Amino acid sequence: MHVLNRYFVFLCIFILMISTHAFSSTDESLTWTIDKTTEIIKPQSITDLEVYDRSVAVLKNFSAYDSSQSQSYINDIASVNSAAEIAQILKWFDPIGQFQKMINLSKTEIQIFKDINSKKNIELNFHLPQNFETSQKQNLENLSSANFIMQSAQPLQGLKIAIDPGHMGGTFWDRETGKHVNDGSGHELSEGLLNLQTAILLKVELEKRGAKVMLTRDDLRPVSNVDYKTFDLNTLAKEELSNSFHENWFVNLIKSNSISETLYKSFQSSSSFKSLFSESRRSEYFIKRIDLYARAEMMDVFSPDLVLIIHYDTASDKAGVSAQSPHQTKSFVFGGYEQNEMGSPNSRKYLVRHLLDKKSWQGSVHLSRSIVKSLNKNLQLNLATSADSGAKFIEPGIFARNLVVPRQMKTSAAIAYLECLFYDREDDFQKLIQKDHDLLIGNQKTYYSDYLLKIVSSITEGVVQYSANASR
Repeated sequence: MHVLNRYFVFLCIFILMISTHAFSSTDESLTWTIDKTTEIIKPQSITDLEVYDRSVAVLKNFSAYDSSQSQSYINDIASVNSAAEIAQILKWFDPIGQFQKMINLSKTEIQIFKDINSKKNIELNFHLPQNFETSQKQNLENLSSANFIMQSAQPLQGLKIAIDPGHMGGTFWDRETGKHVNDGSGHELSEGLLNLQTAILLKVELEKRGAKVMLTRDDLRPVSNVDYKTFDLNTLAKEELSNSFHENWFVNLIKSNSISETLYKSFQSSSSFKSLFSESRRSEYFIKRIDLYARAEMMDVFSPDLVLIIHYDTASDKAGVSAQSPHQTKSFVFGGYEQNEMGSPNSRKYLVRHLLDKKSWQGSVHLSRSIVKSLNKNLQLNLATSADSGAKFIEPGIFARNLVVPRQMKTSAAIAYLECLFYDREDDFQKLIQKDHDLLIGNQKTYYSDYLLKIVSSITEGVVQYSANASR
């Protein structure tokens, strides 16, 4: 009798264990399988390679698999960083260490893999030069900005410069972008207009000094010709899904089921997945993707030596002015990749190109340094020492950040993404709203201040100094 009782208790415990494991496991990194020999259920860890295989299956199921070839995108780089130089700048390109889980770097080559950690699916293999092992830090210091102006009347002769005035302007786009500031007393600044005025005036000054200059836009409209109201969201949504490869929500769903209809349905019912295909993303996809892609493509066709991306900053999302807003300037160069920004082959090819391109990245740091120091000297603007969470500090006034336009560009140009100053700072706002001069934009008279002329003059001086130093 006692034997039967013990047997019955054991059987109940066994049944309870089965039901608990089968229906209430909260560990999504584990799956539960039945060993057919012993009929005992045991956990099986999901390997990194299994995560990769499931992720590819999901993307293929939703026609979002990115099969672009990175190798052809980097074959034309004229001047390539050595392994030592790549190791030096990798901390600014990959501050969280995500990309380093996908590469093998030796003195002779760099291998990039599609999968994290397991490194079984190679994406590209690039042989590295052996003849320059110079310290990157030393290279950056050698061309530090100096107060040196070329004596020539046209010191920028033969230089091709592309200028991208950030955002767009007008009532509709100011509302969509949120890039405008007012003081509550009827005075307002639109960043889209301010960027454009700066770019137009800067073009005049640079051309006086011999440069050939192009603007991505010369009015308040977007650069892209795509119809904002009718473009197909699905194309952009699939691109975002592909780039979500390493995001937590994506990986958690991947770990929930093996490759099956159940796995695909778990994505379709996910709020994160649904949001990618939502009509509410139309404005974001157009402003932060379609229009920015058009700007990068236009400048690549121009094939510039230098690129100036013009922006002004605000301390908060609110449209009001503040005496507490910083009195400072900064410039962004390529880098600062975050976890969700290297999921697809398409996104990684931009990272690899800029990481290998010796001329572009070093030139971007030198150009940025020259301009922010000129703004610091002439306008007493402090050099920023902190920026948004996605930015990686390089030196005062210069940060690495994975911004769309410089990321998308293929040309080996020096690129400075300028945040000239905080236009919501009360004293700078008051200086910028003064109507000292007028400028016709799209058959509409606009006004700008002497202070803006001083900003333009300082940027011009920085460009000239950079060109002088680079030519020595």
